[in-house]
Amino acid sequence: MKNRILQNAHVSNTTLSGLTGTVFAETTPTPQISESPNVIIGQAGYVFQDVTTEENNKFVEQAHSPVYYNGSSSTSPYNFTETSTFSVSASASGSLSAGWGPINAAVGFNADTSLSESWQYQVTVNVPAKHYGWFDYGYYRDEWYGDYAYQNQYGEITSDDWITVYSPRSQEYQSHTAASAPSNP
Repeated sequence: MKNRILQNAHVSNTTLSGLTGTVFAETTPTPQISESPNVIIGQAGYVFQDVTTEENNKFVEQAHSPVYYNGSSSTSPYNFTETSTFSVSASASGSLSAGWGPINAAVGFNADTSLSESWQYQVTVNVPAKHYGWFDYGYYRDEWYGDYAYQNQYGEITSDDWITVYSPRSQEYQSHTAASAPSNP
C-alpha cells in the first residue's frame, strides 16, 4: 500500500457540539452530528411543581349549633351537646392523571387522606352580657396550589394543569361570642 499525499487539502481544528477533532478535507467540512443533540436527563413522568401553600390548617365548617343570646346583665354559660358525623376526602380542582404520587412527593407526606368522624361534644362557652354565643363543627385542612405537569425525559413540560389540592387533617369545633348575631349560622 502506497502513501498517498493529499494536494490542495487543508487541516482545520473544528469544534462541533463540544467535540474537538482534526478534519482533513478539500472543502469546508459539513458537520455530521447535531449541534444540539437531545440529552436524556431523567425518566419521564408527572410532577407537582411550583407549589405554594395556600393555607395550613384552614377550618372548614360542617355544622353549627343554635345561636344563644345572653340577655342578662352578667356573663352566662351556654352549654351545648352535639352529635355529628361527616366524611371528607382529599380532593383536587383538576384531573390527577398519575394519581397522588407527584403531590405526595412535592408536599413531603401523604396528602391523599380521608377523614370520617362521628363525635359527641358537650361544650360550654361563657357568653358575656348582651352577647351571642354559638359553636361551629368541622375539620381543618391544608391547601396547596401548583402545576401538575407531565415532564418528558428531556425535561420539557408537554402538558400541565394548575390545580388546588385540599387535604383534610383533623376534626375540630370552634366557639364564638359576639355583640351581634352571626350573619349565616
